[in-house]
Amino acid sequence: MQALNPGPLNQPMLEVDIMRISYEHLDLKKYFIGSMLSLITGRTLTYPFVYAKTLHQTLSTGSHSLSCTELVRASIQKEGPRALYKGFPAYLCGMLPSHVGHIYTFELVRGMLFLGSEHLEVAVASFSASVASVFIATPSDIISQRMMVRGGPQKNNTLFGTVNNILKTDGFAGFYKGFAPALSTCVVSSVIWWQTYYHLKKFLCSKTSENPTRSEFMTVQAISGGASSLLSTILINPLDVIKTRLQVLNTKSWSSTLSHLVKTQGFSWATRGLAPRLIAAAPVSAATLSLYEEVKRLSVKPNIQLRYNA
Repeated sequence: MQALNPGPLNQPMLEVDIMRISYEHLDLKKYFIGSMLSLITGRTLTYPFVYAKTLHQTLSTGSHSLSCTELVRASIQKEGPRALYKGFPAYLCGMLPSHVGHIYTFELVRGMLFLGSEHLEVAVASFSASVASVFIATPSDIISQRMMVRGGPQKNNTLFGTVNNILKTDGFAGFYKGFAPALSTCVVSSVIWWQTYYHLKKFLCSKTSENPTRSEFMTVQAISGGASSLLSTILINPLDVIKTRLQVLNTKSWSSTLSHLVKTQGFSWATRGLAPRLIAAAPVSAATLSLYEEVKRLSVKPNIQLRYNA
């Protein structure tokens, strides 16, 4: 980071590598408004895929041969197109603060670390961000998933009806059912994703021109984000299946859930819900990351001058 001529309000101009933007360089109000808008757009477009994967991952033993397409088609025939957005308000209520908590924690911790290794810094920041986001998101995740798998708009399948049902059957602890596998899923996914994203982005940037244009840099972001999402989605899907069944079907434990899945479905259970996740993963992640980085770029303080060199 290099000081340049004075900027607005006599603040010294600082030159910052675009790959090292941290919170101290941002107008946080602009940054969080932009982040929230991009998140809402992305989550709204991809929710039907979340719905499809949840249905597929929670199939009973007798119907595990059904495909995601067959399940979604049957659901639409029974309840109409609105079935694709069952539980969406609860999902969004948890995802918004969880997303903010994840990004804020990641950027804050990463900006504070000077460990001498970018790999280690990203890993530590990813772990910290995962703990924060899972703690915030787990209750709404459980509520929305239970609303997804229950058919029809009956009284107990409303947001408040589902909350009341969880409180009656499991108490407050019911909102954190499956927290350990949820945290494991998020930590593994986050570490794989951020590590792949940052190092692939760095590698691709090194292959561009010495002074890449904005369009070149955004292309690098999109490719890095898409590839990172595909890899993490494939690797953590088995964990996601176990986590979802614990939270929705109220199974006893991680080990008993795994044992039951292997006995009844062989090893095919590990791919449950993978298809809709993969369909959405690469394009959505590429678009989301491009928006995320663009929001950061547009939110820098007036005295920050960005450098695009790798």
